[in-house]
Amino acid sequence: MFSFIMFLAVITTILAFIGFDMITHFSDIVNLIGAVALGVGVFLTFKPNKKKQISLDLDDSENSKLLQESYQKALEDYNYIKGSLKYIRDSELKMHVQDMQKVSLNILQYLQKHPEKITLARRFIDYYQDTVAGLIEKYVEIENTQLNTDSVNDIKERTKNTLYGLSNAYTEQFEKLINDQLLDMDAELKVMENTIKADGFDVKKQDRTQKIKSGFSYRRKNCMHDKPMQRMR
Repeated sequence: MFSFIMFLAVITTILAFIGFDMITHFSDIVNLIGAVALGVGVFLTFKPNKKKQISLDLDDSENSKLLQESYQKALEDYNYIKGSLKYIRDSELKMHVQDMQKVSLNILQYLQKHPEKITLARRFIDYYQDTVAGLIEKYVEIENTQLNTDSVNDIKERTKNTLYGLSNAYTEQFEKLINDQLLDMDAELKVMENTIKADGFDVKKQDRTQKIKSGFSYRRKNCMHDKPMQRMR
């Protein structure tokens, strides 16, 4: 594909140079510059966009490929939403979407470390984040119309309220992903708490502002440093 686009750009440059030379009365250098510029324009127009892809630590099985594709989709939606932020004029909505993006980034980083959890994140990837990307796209289009009618303002307000609701969904989806770890930590803490109690210690919440009490005083009584300089002499 890349070779074909290069070939097309070169052919365009040659034909453009011949055409300019026949039609215009400029010098060959000017015609060549114009032809090259046209060829570069054709190349940039049809050049395939390379998507940023993060390879996960997975095997070569068919299921692993599906997990990789799902993660790539989540990454693309995240990047699209991030790029759309500069087009949102409503400062309150922009700040809210930025907060949602922070949660989304944390989810993506977690999935990168735990790719086996991608299956549990399909609801977040295929629905919630995809929905947010679509809503923001439509919201920006409505904003760009600069219409101030009741129907337009109503749609914009309802879109904002929906995005606010989806923010809670982001947090709940993330909590579901780490639920197994929470359960494991809870079990470990219970074992440790029982062990501490069996050894006669208290595991209740302590006041960390209290100083540790000790029978030892770091200031010795009748220390020479406590006496006036005259008595020392």
